[in-house]
Amino acid sequence: MFKKTNFLIGRLHSKNHKTCCRSMYLREYDGDEEMKALNSQSAEQTNARLRHINHVLPFLKLSRFKKTLALFLAHNQQK
Repeated sequence: MFKKTNFLIGRLHSKNHKTCCRSMYLREYDGDEEMKALNSQSAEQTNARLRHINHVLPFLKLSRFKKTLALFLAHNQQK
């Protein structure tokens, strides 16, 4: 699911990270127009949406958990 995912520290949270490698900071890529256009708040927005189903997920078997989470994330990416 996350093979092609890059995890970076968003612009809002970079001040809270003191020991991370510079390459992990999204601001380091501001010269790249595609990276500069990224919504660095998308993780916060996704976490807020996940609160709608967090009471259900712990009770699912692993296979159902993965499917439910994948469908939820795919649906929310379309918004």
